[in-house]
This record gives sequence, structure tokens and C-alpha cells, in this order.
Amino acid sequence: MDTPSLQTKPSALAHVVSWAIMATFLILAAIGCWHAWSPVPIGDMWNGTLGFFVRAQDGDWWAWWDQHNEHRILLARIFFWMDMAWFQGKGWFLLLVNYLLMVGIGLSFLGIWRERTGGHFPLASAFLFAWVCSWIQYDNLTWGFQSQFLLAQWLPLLAFYFMHRSSRASDAGVPMPNGWFWASVVCGVLSLGTMANGVIALPLLAVFTLLLHRSWWQPVLLAVLAAAGVWVYFHGYTAPGGHGSLTQALRDNPSG
Repeated sequence: MDTPSLQTKPSALAHVVSWAIMATFLILAAIGCWHAWSPVPIGDMWNGTLGFFVRAQDGDWWAWWDQHNEHRILLARIFFWMDMAWFQGKGWFLLLVNYLLMVGIGLSFLGIWRERTGGHFPLASAFLFAWVCSWIQYDNLTWGFQSQFLLAQWLPLLAFYFMHRSSRASDAGVPMPNGWFWASVVCGVLSLGTMANGVIALPLLAVFTLLLHRSWWQPVLLAVLAAAGVWVYFHGYTAPGGHGSLTQALRDNPSG
């Protein structure tokens, strides 16, 4: 019996089944999110959203960059402010944001998988997408105070993927710098405003460009941005009591 070639085109049925699987998991996650919604703040939302919003409305600009435990959750606070200012703090907007971020992560993995496999193995890609977007994400889909956790995974992933695309574009003869490189830099910088583990995104990007043998100025630029990012992040930083040190957290639990 001949072994099927990787170049064999998947059947139409396989594609239909894969899309049906992905749609089913998205619908089930949306239903669970809908049923879990409550306008009552939960846990850290009292201080992290309500307390932050009061400070911001009082003109305390430091509230945007102030620590939440070890983290500087600037990007999440933008969503918190939008929920409070535009949607009366009812919380459904934050759950919608979390849902869309989860879908974005799933689509990113799906795109990377299909790029690597040439669009083959649609059922495997459906499994990957469903795994990312299933109800195992229930903590992120039932609690509005979670967007920073999703952003802390997605933005560094995009930063490295865009750098990979930049390298491929350069190898194909596209003049440098190209848009993929700058998109990677932007995602690396934005990672600083997700959680504490976002601090290492720019340093790792600098190392990545060295491994890719890119133009000398690219790792230099990223190294400068990394040093500036570390300084900005730790300027005025205070180790929270009972949480251990940030270096210990990054060493023992870098994924958050």
C-alpha cells in the first residue's frame, strides 16, 4: 500500500468537518461566556478596575502604569477604562474582549500551523484551534480581569512570528527593513504593558535576530529598546509583599 503523500489535497469533507469542529467550540465557549456573565465585580476587579478607574478619573496618571502585584497591566487597563467609561462597568465588554483575544490566539496558531503544513491536515488544525478556544479557558471567559493574561501570551507570539516573516521576506529579496520587522518591534514593545513576563520579549527578540544573522542594526536596535524597556518597567518598582521577587517568578514560572 502506498503511503499518502503530504502533497495529497485534503478532501472537501475534511475541510467541512474541521470548520464545523472549530465553529462548535467557538459557539460553546460563547454560550458559556454568556451564562457566566455577571455585572458584579469579582476578586481583583474591585481594586484593579474600580479602584483604577477612580484614580484615573481623579487625574492620577500614574494609575495607568502603577503596579498590580508584579505587573504593569497598561493594555488591560485601557479595556478596564473603556468598560467603566463607555459601558457603565457592567463587565460584558471585558468578557467580549477576552473572547476575541482568545479567538485571535487560536487564529494565530491556526495560521502558523497551516503555513508550516501547506494547508494539509485540516482535522489536526481544527484540533489545535479547538484546544486553544475550548472551555478549558473558562477562567479567562468568565472573569473580566483576565485580558492581560491573554495579551501576555499573544503579543510575544506575534512578535516572534512577525520576525520570522520578516526573515522570510528578506530571504525572498524584499528590501529591509520591511513591515514585518516593524510589526515585530511594536508587538515586543507592547508586551511590556501586558504582564511581568513581557519584559523578556524584547531581549529574546534581540537574540533571535542574532540567530537569524540579520543586519547588525536590528539586534542593536532591539537591545537598546530592551534596555530602555527594562529601565522603564523597573523605575519606581516595589516588590509586593508575599509574592516573592520578580526574578524568582521569571525563573520559576516565566509563563505566568
